[in-house]
Amino acid sequence: MNRNIIKSLLIILCCILFAVCLACTSADKEQLAPTDYATEPTTKITTDPNVNAEQSYMELDMEMFVWYVTQDFTYLQQLITEPGVYGIDTSEIPVTLGDYSVENSTVVKTKCQEFLSRLENIDRDLLNDEYKFALDTAKQYLQFEIESADGFLFEEPLDLYVGIQANLPIYFALYRLETEEDIENYLKLLSDIPRYFDQILAHEQDRAQNGIFMTEKALDRVLADIDVIVDNEQPCFLLESFEKAIVAMESLGSDEKQEYIDRNADLIEECYLGAFSNLSEGIEQLRPYCRTDDGLYHLGADAREYFETAIKVEGSSDISVMDAREALEQSIADIQLMLATLYIEDSQIFEYPSVITNGTLQKDEEYLLSLIANIVPLQVEVDIDYVEVPAELQSVFSPAAYRIPSIDGWRSNTVLVNPSSKTDLFTLAHEVYPGHLYQYTYQRANNGVSLFNQVIDPIGYVEGWAMNAERYVAMNATDIGTAYCQSVCLDSHLMVITQAASSIMVNYYGYSQEQLEQYLEQMNMGVYAAYMYRNAVDMPIYYLKYALGYVNQQQIAQACQEIALFDWNEYHHVYLDLGQGYFNLIMPKMLEWARGK
Repeated sequence: MNRNIIKSLLIILCCILFAVCLACTSADKEQLAPTDYATEPTTKITTDPNVNAEQSYMELDMEMFVWYVTQDFTYLQQLITEPGVYGIDTSEIPVTLGDYSVENSTVVKTKCQEFLSRLENIDRDLLNDEYKFALDTAKQYLQFEIESADGFLFEEPLDLYVGIQANLPIYFALYRLETEEDIENYLKLLSDIPRYFDQILAHEQDRAQNGIFMTEKALDRVLADIDVIVDNEQPCFLLESFEKAIVAMESLGSDEKQEYIDRNADLIEECYLGAFSNLSEGIEQLRPYCRTDDGLYHLGADAREYFETAIKVEGSSDISVMDAREALEQSIADIQLMLATLYIEDSQIFEYPSVITNGTLQKDEEYLLSLIANIVPLQVEVDIDYVEVPAELQSVFSPAAYRIPSIDGWRSNTVLVNPSSKTDLFTLAHEVYPGHLYQYTYQRANNGVSLFNQVIDPIGYVEGWAMNAERYVAMNATDIGTAYCQSVCLDSHLMVITQAASSIMVNYYGYSQEQLEQYLEQMNMGVYAAYMYRNAVDMPIYYLKYALGYVNQQQIAQACQEIALFDWNEYHHVYLDLGQGYFNLIMPKMLEWARGK
């Protein structure tokens, strides 16, 4: 359901997994014209005689789009650069961090039910294929959101890696401060942190009372993350970033600048640091309610139902748990066979450098662009700003992350890099080319018939593309050593997919650590049982989006290869032009294309 700032920031930080998995592995051994976005939203011109059905859909699509991006200010601020173009009056949207409550979740569910009913009233048979796909995608999103609503209590806003404690500081660090209105809104959001954190704490208290609060080890890790923020000996980095932006504003006088700087300093101390301290104290008081180190299975039928829905939502496909498990297990077997073959073909595979890079971010970016020329359609021209992660957050941040651009400002892109970690070729492949940045900017440039579908971001689709982007690079990096590159990439993917399979066994089938070890030993992965059991308990759904997204996209490509011969550029042109969607809807479209070749 509506995660408010939580979801908005997950978009920013959706890629920290890659470095985590590499760390685990290493520790154990059509041309697009670059035209500007239109000043007004356009609908697709069609010669279809049934224009009334399409017009009805487009009008509803615009209504759903506006509803989605105006659920709270953080959505709007991130997803749209010029709200007025879409008829949105920003003065009507409260400047808050959102509403994280069961009441708001119910409101959103009701709205989704209303939109779904109205979509079902549109005669699908009167739409052309492009509109049918867009309508089906919107319906599936709304259905998944409705199904998810009943599991709101199982949602963990303080999730490890991507919880509010990690995301909120980055949100403010990346906030655009270009006008006085931006400044005032920024300060309003700072002042709203205590209220929002009160809601987060109330949610955790409800979880505690229902016996589903986090484990003690997870609590310790969350508290440690908060300690990094509140116990830092240096002044908060948001003081410096804010002052730098204010000083650069020529429209402000010196007295006005100083007033803003002073206001920010007070709010950082009282509302930002103070709220984090209060949150830390509040969840510490819940320590007696920490649950045992067991999976969701042991929390009852509601928890298992929540996990069933999570499989579909995170995997971006209407898939059963059994089908998901079988797909993951098959992928594990396939990857292990490929790795064994690579080790036989290149006996010197372990003598290559441990970090694959050309030396600088810019050189790696240029190299990736040269590698993907025959893999994906030509990239449109964009600007990339590489921003360093603030020093006080580097210890809890990944090597890199991509901030998804607004739909009308997609030419400007931000990639966060962590100078305390080595950003290598595969990290940039995942985040930049041909990964997240490529996928989003290509599809933003292409537009499509649905604005709503451009912003809902099915997470498995997004992460599946980025995971496969690494494979495409590994398979074509011949001057570095294709066998070695593929082994590094496949090792990482094997860990992710095995972790997702472990999560299913622990959280849906109720496996103990000992049972999981026996399960993993069948795959020669038993040595990772303790580590993967811990992750499955504390982060039950985290790895699903990466693993299932990757596996589902692989299945589609393999099914098409069994039907027809094609080059990857051609295939990805068709795949990407469909737009973001769900794999169970994409598969028949791609098979139809393959059969028509």
